[in-house]
Amino acid sequence: MEILIAEDDRVTALKLQRALEKTGYSVKVARDGAEAWNIVSDGNVRILVSDWMMPKIDGPELCRRIRARPDSSYTYVILLTARDSRDDRIEGLEAGADDFLSKPVDTSELLARLNVAQRILTMQEQLKTHAAEIAKVYAALERQNVLLAERAATDALTSLGNRRVFDESIVPAVSFAARHNQPLSLVMLDVDHFKSYNDNFGHPCGDDILREIATVLKSGCRVHDMVARYGGEEFALILPATGVCASIAVCERLRQTINSRRWPNRPVTASLGVATTRFPAQNHTRLIWEADKALYHSKSRGRNRVTHFTDMIFHNDANEKSDDLIPIAAESQTAT
Repeated sequence: MEILIAEDDRVTALKLQRALEKTGYSVKVARDGAEAWNIVSDGNVRILVSDWMMPKIDGPELCRRIRARPDSSYTYVILLTARDSRDDRIEGLEAGADDFLSKPVDTSELLARLNVAQRILTMQEQLKTHAAEIAKVYAALERQNVLLAERAATDALTSLGNRRVFDESIVPAVSFAARHNQPLSLVMLDVDHFKSYNDNFGHPCGDDILREIATVLKSGCRVHDMVARYGGEEFALILPATGVCASIAVCERLRQTINSRRWPNRPVTASLGVATTRFPAQNHTRLIWEADKALYHSKSRGRNRVTHFTDMIFHNDANEKSDDLIPIAAESQTAT
């Protein structure tokens, strides 16, 4: 460990240097406080043995400058002084000194105090090492928590958001649309005859179909649209700032993409149901109900088609139960 001696008395400085070098220390000598400060500023001085009274910069001032440094390395300071009053020691401690040694210096006592300094500095290094290790462990835990959160929010098969993410997203999405007087459309999509596909070709092949459907949906939507696997072979899309006509156009494009794709084993199609918020806006539960009702309508009318809930209101089939659908005017009165 390198030690810096700041001592303007050449005889004392040489005596201390020889005694310390004899015991294995590497020693530098500064002839005044200004030279000592330059060495401390430029290098990594771990221990400073400084006289109190020196030209240019005295010992206490040198301590204050060292303690005011912004770097994290610590310099252990032992002040050499002939002063022995209580006030002098308090001044030195307040300036930042770690220890005192009376002059004339007893080299045996100085070596003993240097051993104490080394133990303290070694302990500080160990604490820094432990702190760095703890920081690494904490960072690793943070990364692991992020991964776990992502996994908890991601459907393992399709890498889309899962049902939990959909449930957490639909409420604020509908609320935002209502506050800003913007339309929001919800799409429910179901892969047609998927059970028979699994039965005929096996679940691994069915999983491939779901993954490919997820890719089609993700690539066919905007960045701020939300695509999730709702459950089984059913998917949900939240389309902010998308009205009736635009949502139908999006769904028709997705339906045609799925229908025209080259699928293994046999053709694959999808049925889609859409609902769009109205003013005053209905709540998210009602919006899901409307989209699901529109999806059921698509499936019951032959599948591989898009139905918007407004089509069902204005073109209600005679076989549909009258209490299944609520006219727009009546629904607006019950909106929450």
